[in-house]
Amino acid sequence: MNLYLKNMKIFKDKKIIKTKGRYDFIDITDLVREVIKKSGIKDGIGLIFLPHTTAGFYFNEDESGLIEDFKNFLDKVLSEEENYHHNKLGEGNATAHLKNAIFKPIFEFIVEDNDILLGTWQKIFLVEFDNTQRQREIFFKIIGE
Repeated sequence: MNLYLKNMKIFKDKKIIKTKGRYDFIDITDLVREVIKKSGIKDGIGLIFLPHTTAGFYFNEDESGLIEDFKNFLDKVLSEEENYHHNKLGEGNATAHLKNAIFKPIFEFIVEDNDILLGTWQKIFLVEFDNTQRQREIFFKIIGE
């Protein structure tokens, strides 16, 4: 079945989030909900995008043990002790770039009844991987009616 949207709307927004540095997991679920409400779009799709190479999105349960497990997993997979070529440039943040490749700087979602469609335990986090605090831009685009 094909569905053609006669009254389709495109809504764009941008928010700034300040992070505290490496492994700062910031729950942005309510922020996403706020932007969806502001859009006025009842049903559609949306995405959030981070134009940064050392941060990403984590989509899972907000449970401190699970978050610690992810940190430990990442530290085992991407040890700070490795001799990364990128670190020779002086910033020492090669693992932050590599973690970005795992966590991705883009996240898609479904908008239903002017809210994000999530499972019972699902939350959206912005995760900082860089060594120092940063100011991160999040771009939103929501399309629907």
